[in-house]
Amino acid sequence: MYLPIEVLIRCVVALATISAIAPSGVSQPPGSPVQNGPAGQQAADLNTIINRLEKAQAENRQHYRAYTVVREYRLFSKGNQTHRSEVTAEVSFVPPDTKTFQIEKATGISRGEKITRSLLEHEVQAMKEPKQSSFLSRESYDFTYLGTGSVQGHLCYVLGLHPKYKRSNLVEGQAWIDQTTSLPRYTEGDLSKIPSWWLKKVHVKLFFDELDGMWLETGTQAVAAVRWFGEHTFTSRTIDFRAASSDAHQRAAAASNARPNSKSKTTRPSGGNSIKKKQV
Repeated sequence: MYLPIEVLIRCVVALATISAIAPSGVSQPPGSPVQNGPAGQQAADLNTIINRLEKAQAENRQHYRAYTVVREYRLFSKGNQTHRSEVTAEVSFVPPDTKTFQIEKATGISRGEKITRSLLEHEVQAMKEPKQSSFLSRESYDFTYLGTGSVQGHLCYVLGLHPKYKRSNLVEGQAWIDQTTSLPRYTEGDLSKIPSWWLKKVHVKLFFDELDGMWLETGTQAVAAVRWFGEHTFTSRTIDFRAASSDAHQRAAAASNARPNSKSKTTRPSGGNSIKKKQV
């Protein structure tokens, strides 16, 4: 008996809507946060941390340039360590809100490609929607200060995430905020709203890193506890990244302003230590 594919599609589509704060395999999560400082100081620091976090996320979007990323998606089922499908896809982005994708290779069961295609279709559509609701911000979350920790050697503040609304694009969990950049390096938790009756729980992990001057998601993992079918896991990781140079981006922007009716043409121009970074 097979798990209905619509259930997994709903799960990974919900995962796609969380990424707004987008390794060799998925990176290892950080350890538990360490408490430090008196309660009063922590409260004062929390406001400062959130102010910087909201500002840094907004500024990061202003730095976006055209880029192409190659991702590897894998589907696992029932605790099996061997993936049942593997899909490689190329995703291209042209500011401010245009994304396209192409499936390059698919192996294993066919449902893996169907799930990946649905995920990417939703990601393309989500670029046209308002961004603010998916930020780590006071608009969507109440925050608590949990202490400090590190992600791959980078010192972080650890914040508790408590959604103000029951939505499938919000996470009840924790976020590791880089102390230097004030941007998230890692987020983990349960979906605030389960997107299907079939799913008892969906636990997600999101990894972020700097890629050629842009802060982007580099790896994800979603573990869904499904009624009668056990756990199913869906992962993605960035395996290649190519960004347009700043000069090329400025020339393209100037040309676009000079020809307001022209259409942009998408050309073929995760966190982790195996990502290839190229500039075109």
